[in-house]
Amino acid sequence: MLLLEYADRPGVMGRVGSLLGEAAVNIEAAQISQTTDKADAIMLLRVDRPVDPGVLEPIGASVGARTTRLISFDS
Repeated sequence: MLLLEYADRPGVMGRVGSLLGEAAVNIEAAQISQTTDKADAIMLLRVDRPVDPGVLEPIGASVGARTTRLISFDS
């Protein structure tokens, strides 16, 4: 899973999806929500394969994300 926190604005989901697609990563599920002050958004994506950290960092930078994290539930 991927978690991003960024200033809420149009087009971020499209940009993130395009960059993941270029890396051959498919989004299986997505949830986006505004923070309570409506200034920021949090995006949580379930993807079909692990995302290389070398791909994740440029994705976060391209959308100005303050938080960009990989989350794994593997044991």
